[in-house]
Amino acid sequence: MRRTTRVIVGLLALSSLVLASCSSDDGGDASPETTVGEAATADPNGVAKVGYDLVSNATGGFSWDPSATVANVGNDALLNVVYGGLMRLALDGKPEPDLAESVTIVNGTTIDVVLRDGVTYPDGSALDAALVKQVLDKNLANPTNTAFAATFYDLDSVEVTGDLTLRLTIPGGTANGWYDTYMGQVETLVVPPNTNFSMPAAAGPYDVTEFSPGRSATLTKNADYWDVDAIQVPTIELVNVQGEAETAATSALNAGQVEFAAINFLQLEALGSGIEPIINPSASQLIGFQTCNTQPPFDNEKLRLALNRALDRDAINDALYEGTGIPAYGIWPEGHPYYPEGLAEEYAYDPEAAKQLLTEAGYPDGITFDVMPMTAGGMPEVAQIVQQQWAQIGVDVTLKPTDAIVQDFYTEKEAPIGLIPVMGLTPRLNRWVGDTVNNFCDYDDPDLNAMAAEALTLSASSDEAVTLWQEITEKMSSEGLDIPVLYGSNVSAYNADKLGDVKVMPYQIPFPYVWELYVKA
Repeated sequence: MRRTTRVIVGLLALSSLVLASCSSDDGGDASPETTVGEAATADPNGVAKVGYDLVSNATGGFSWDPSATVANVGNDALLNVVYGGLMRLALDGKPEPDLAESVTIVNGTTIDVVLRDGVTYPDGSALDAALVKQVLDKNLANPTNTAFAATFYDLDSVEVTGDLTLRLTIPGGTANGWYDTYMGQVETLVVPPNTNFSMPAAAGPYDVTEFSPGRSATLTKNADYWDVDAIQVPTIELVNVQGEAETAATSALNAGQVEFAAINFLQLEALGSGIEPIINPSASQLIGFQTCNTQPPFDNEKLRLALNRALDRDAINDALYEGTGIPAYGIWPEGHPYYPEGLAEEYAYDPEAAKQLLTEAGYPDGITFDVMPMTAGGMPEVAQIVQQQWAQIGVDVTLKPTDAIVQDFYTEKEAPIGLIPVMGLTPRLNRWVGDTVNNFCDYDDPDLNAMAAEALTLSASSDEAVTLWQEITEKMSSEGLDIPVLYGSNVSAYNADKLGDVKVMPYQIPFPYVWELYVKA
């Protein structure tokens, strides 16, 4: 590979979003130290041009309103730099104080929040506890809103305890899990009720000062942001790079129309001179097959295990992802604290073992079934290679691609197995636990249900959580509850002649880490 060996970033925060524990011992003003490399060469009037999908068909259309999308994986990073949240995700993926001065887990049901004093809004109003309560209560008022994850609504009450203090109550002892999942995420952004969503200005690092829907937007540094000294770029121009075949962003970078953009991994070799890739393997991008485990033929554990052992994950990673992914043998990648040692060896590619398992499953002469891959993110290409690999053990697969995966697979159940990327951390467990659309075949294992419920009561970084999640991972892999393929990467690129050593915020859609971003003089 011509480029990827130069700029591959290590598995950014394998613990990202899960080992995000500020712990109950943290408190006080934890303002992050921010430094800008080569600050002497930074242009104080610089403009950073960022390519961005301002159409966002995948999430129901772009909106500055965090509650208006149809999926809870969306524009979190961008919305964070506009509104600011109680906390924000640091580069290692852990929440750090933002508009909150401190957030403390008091016990299993209680989280205390202390807001920063002196934070103001463009209309002259001040950030206070009453405003935050109003914002969170509004978010909680519509529990069917798919813009927010289901367990966000475990937040039972928001109590104002002082001008700048609040108490969040999460019954059931799951305060640790709630903190890990939602502090620093879109659900706890502080979006004032009177926000003008055509051109929002709030308390984040930037205000939206121009917006042409589907085309462009201008973000201007908020002079009143509490951490304004860390913001080196006065203006960020967003340029729409949504396009067919996912080549528009790469073309815009090469043409100098933008200086940073998320790109498709298939476009790495198309990057021109001076354009440097950033590859962040992600623990929260699991590509794999979901099976209907309550109905034939996938209620047969031996069959599921046979299909797992017949996957050459390394070959798929090399052929389609240029080695940028991480082969997946369970619901956490190798190297993650929740990953049980030896899992890769136990379920490694072994076609002879797969044939034996297929025979034990009652299919010595093979089996035929339909597979439904979604028509995005390289899924059809993955499905085609898997189709060939499974054919080697006598499994005949008919591919039925769809661009309406929710309707055709989850609702109509037009195939017993689908190839679907699981974005985020919570959804991977929702496929077998609870009453959600993800658990499309109503899988119900009392032991797994109990383990999942217990996991939410633990601090994600605790020894108890690590042990429990390893047990959950081993159980799911040993029973072949799904067929993981690999963990994808967030892939982006930047113009190294224009921008400094760019870092990326640890959210699903890559966006520059604005607290260290600068434009070269």
